[in-house]
Amino acid sequence: MSLELALANAARYTGTRVVKVNPAYTSQRCSACGFVAEGNRESQAVFRCKAAAADTPTMPT
Repeated sequence: MSLELALANAARYTGTRVVKVNPAYTSQRCSACGFVAEGNRESQAVFRCKAAAADTPTMPT
């Protein structure tokens, strides 16, 4: 079973939905304000929005 199918089945079971997003620049986009810049991502573990000056926690990999 593919991951996509498993997610769709789990979403149907829980009454939620799965949304596909274009992955381009998602690691550089601020989740608070949407600003995209290469400098937002200091490292894989550190994200600081240059526009919002907000420290946004990153998800563990």
